[in-house]
Amino acid sequence: MESCGLSSNQISLDANEIANLVFSSEQIEKEYLVSMINSFKNLDLRTYFEMLLLVTTEGLKKYYGNSEQKVDITNLNSGNIDLINSFLEKIKVRLNVEIISLIEWNFNETSRKTDFRKLVFSTNTKLNDLYFILERDSYVVISFTQL
Repeated sequence: MESCGLSSNQISLDANEIANLVFSSEQIEKEYLVSMINSFKNLDLRTYFEMLLLVTTEGLKKYYGNSEQKVDITNLNSGNIDLINSFLEKIKVRLNVEIISLIEWNFNETSRKTDFRKLVFSTNTKLNDLYFILERDSYVVISFTQL
């Protein structure tokens, strides 16, 4: 993750700081928010998506993590996702979580997605083309929409 001259540690630290700002009840100071959103535009798409995953994971752990800071995303309901999205709106993104059964995934090609780590990026690739896929008792497909 050496994108944009940042090491993984720097991106992680930034994502943690951003998560603390995003998932607090405080409003983010307008000039800082504008600066932060503008700095997102300087990231390549893959790094931006990874940062959104890290930020969202921190928020999920804060609100739905167990004593070990682990979240079973398959136990979240639409109200839980709506709460996370109420915070993510501060940085103009929306979390999408889709649960796809193993049968649906295996027998319906149109329901299958390509994990962002296997995707070939092009200049036409958009944020909503990227998916993070977890395989549990079903497939959990995580994506983001720009607001």
